Amino acid sequence: MRCGLVLADGSSMLLENIDCTASVTSTFGIFTLSQRYRNTSGSPADARFVFPLLPDAVVTGFSVQVGGRSIASEVIDKSTAALFSHSQKGRFAQGRQSGVFETHIGVIPLNAEAVISVTYFCSFQSVGGGVRLVIPTVIPLRYVSCSEQLAIANILDEVRYGIKLALIYRGLDVVDITSPSHNLNVEVDAYGADVSIDEETVQERDIVIDITHRQVNRPVMFCNTGSAYYAFTPKLDIFRHIPRDYVFVVDASPIMTGERMRQVKNALTVCLRALKAGDRFNLMAYSSAVHTLFDAPEPFGGETLTGAKKWLDGLSAQSGSCVLRPLMLACENKNPTVVLITGSDTENWEDTLTQVRSATDAVFYTFGIDDACGSEFLTRLAAGSGGFATAVMPDERIDETIIGAFNRIVVPVVKNAAVTFDRKVADVSPNAFKRIHAWQGIEITASFDGAPPKALTVSGEFTGLSCVMDVSFDTRHEAGEELTLYHAKRRMDELVLRLTGDDLRDTLTKKRIGELSVAYGLLSNETALLLSCGDGGKKTVTDVVMPSNVPALFRHKVLAGREKSKKKTRTDEYIRLLGAQLAHGAFAKRGKTTQIATAEALLYLCAEAKTPELYIWQLRKAAEYLLGSLQRSNSAVIPEVVLDAFEAWNRKFYTKHDEISQKVAALTFMYGNNR
Repeated sequence: MRCGLVLADGSSMLLENIDCTASVTSTFGIFTLSQRYRNTSGSPADARFVFPLLPDAVVTGFSVQVGGRSIASEVIDKSTAALFSHSQKGRFAQGRQSGVFETHIGVIPLNAEAVISVTYFCSFQSVGGGVRLVIPTVIPLRYVSCSEQLAIANILDEVRYGIKLALIYRGLDVVDITSPSHNLNVEVDAYGADVSIDEETVQERDIVIDITHRQVNRPVMFCNTGSAYYAFTPKLDIFRHIPRDYVFVVDASPIMTGERMRQVKNALTVCLRALKAGDRFNLMAYSSAVHTLFDAPEPFGGETLTGAKKWLDGLSAQSGSCVLRPLMLACENKNPTVVLITGSDTENWEDTLTQVRSATDAVFYTFGIDDACGSEFLTRLAAGSGGFATAVMPDERIDETIIGAFNRIVVPVVKNAAVTFDRKVADVSPNAFKRIHAWQGIEITASFDGAPPKALTVSGEFTGLSCVMDVSFDTRHEAGEELTLYHAKRRMDELVLRLTGDDLRDTLTKKRIGELSVAYGLLSNETALLLSCGDGGKKTVTDVVMPSNVPALFRHKVLAGREKSKKKTRTDEYIRLLGAQLAHGAFAKRGKTTQIATAEALLYLCAEAKTPELYIWQLRKAAEYLLGSLQRSNSAVIPEVVLDAFEAWNRKFYTKHDEISQKVAALTFMYGNNR
């Protein structure tokens, strides 16, 4: 499939240059991509414009200039759009592909110039102390990693063309702004930075911009006239333990064969070892039938962990796929924590969602692998219950992604939290949280009259006790239209999560989504983009564009890559070692005492693993076991390898709020100085 300005024979019209403007923060931004084409085909040519959309991008504007003819756009509700489509006998609905913004431009005269502008809003996440903005221009369609923060989607063309960029970044603590693809002009000031390409270039390369900022965990506030955005990360006591029932539900359909299944087994092998005494768990696999480890969750311990290992060793993909029955079985337990791992799209997912929601008080954490990443079913299932959804992109390791997310799942959460401000506000989104997880960045938007609020309070329940978090925002940053759009989109997204799948119940919610979509010019599932030329009462409708999600076409381009990456890595070595960890945290090794084997494993993983924080709970259990073994020992000497392991633990994980860290620090201080 070609993208850009495409002719009737499937070829692309000559793209002469791209002019990109953007205004972004570390969380959201608005982008305008203006493309200048020229018809050098040898005759007048009928053309259509094809532009791939990704889940986080929302079209807010589209225009075309061809000679003296102009095409403009406006967002309208779907019922009105349906009237236009019906009057044109379905002409507007022909040739559409899921996940693609596609519209008919009309005939472009020979040698004429066509200027096409697309404006859309995008939200993204700051990862690893910075933001990566990728502005693809010429590469083939592919599904870009979430970690790459896609800003502007792909335009495919075989001809080299000029690129201009003018980007404004608003935010504190900018350390550096670099690009591995282009030479940049960067001017950093107290409010952020201005970024441009140092000269008009002709390059067939994406514009990649890395914005690095200091990892300062302090509240952030952006505001414009009437809207404000607040962000902060609450500090929670992550070392408390509240026993829970865990049910792991694994997709065992044919799509999960080979490398996908191997890495899912890796992930479960490590995740189970994060559980503690008092927890209960069960494993389920589904294809055309459901296979379970136990009839109901059993207490976590040595015997059940051994049984889980045997069950995982025998797990393989089977024919068929039906997720409803295992979810309903998982929900038969009281207040379960359900971890769903799948690589399949869910058919009739709205019916499934309705049935599961009505039958349980479970909390769902979902993982969509490759084809299932970005699934609306997985997102709404998790968010509606107070959990969260994680997309495992094709260029990410499945096991590392699941293990990293599970580290947040096993720690206590703030439940039923409400948000209040120090002065009157409206349209707070969200105004409540079912659950606030450890290391979760909280983002809240609100409308106000007069001066914006400078403080808020989050009140909820933590480990059975009431808790109150007061947050002050001392520094205010100005934002532009992108904040208004972000606030509107947050309100729309919150309404989408309330949809039940019942048409009668959802009527008013969908109506409100459509009203917000039209009012702010944000294309949604309840609206369409009406394209017309002319002015006044002489407007002629040229097309009606409906929104859609990322098509399977984008995904399958990269799926084969996972099967090719079967070469064992250091991660596989670490997971193999962790697979030998016992339920109480110790490691066993033939020819060595349990204490020494555990110390060697702890030292090796703390010193050698590139990201030992992935295994923090497993390593903490090992350190806890070593402390207990020393207390039970009659020996007056602490083995050198145990002290080395404790010192390695302290370097990676010491925190003054952790009892294990305090004990380890005391031992290394008393005995380490005598070595």
